[in-house]
Amino acid sequence: MAMCGEEIDFRQEANAIISDINFAVQHIDVSSSLERSKDCVYMNIITLEGLTMCVRLNTCGLKVRRV
Repeated sequence: MAMCGEEIDFRQEANAIISDINFAVQHIDVSSSLERSKDCVYMNIITLEGLTMCVRLNTCGLKVRRV
């Protein structure tokens, strides 16, 4: 995770998150159809319970939306 004041590349942050929680979900990846930039990334997640979610990662943090 980036330190306070550092510029964050959210594409790299998303990859780190995917590595960290991959064991705890059925599926997780960076969305190929939604915005991917150093400022904002969307991740698709399917939980172990089968719930589908889209997670936006940007400077405001994480925003989870159930699909």
